[in-house]
Amino acid sequence: KPLALITLVAFLIWGFSHWRYTAGRNDANAAWQHKWDQRDIADAKALEKRQSDERHEERRRQEAINAISTNAQREIEQAQTDAVNAQSAADSLRDTIATIRRQLAASET
Repeated sequence: KPLALITLVAFLIWGFSHWRYTAGRNDANAAWQHKWDQRDIADAKALEKRQSDERHEERRRQEAINAISTNAQREIEQAQTDAVNAQSAADSLRDTIATIRRQLAASET
């Protein structure tokens, strides 16, 4: 009987120790899991913010490119208009010079 009692007490001590060890391990795992979950949430929020910032920056750059392109097109159109006007002015000057030469040639004879 004493051996059975000692065995029973030893088993109860071992069972209690194992139960407490398992409970502590589970608590520690739960605490670490909570920390990992918090970190994962923070990482997801940071990623979302970074992607949002990148989209905003890309939109800003695209708008700047569009504005530059529009301005360049206006300048090209203005340059073409100026070239047509300059050609017209040059043609008019040539005609005037030709007229003056004809008048000068006619007056010398």
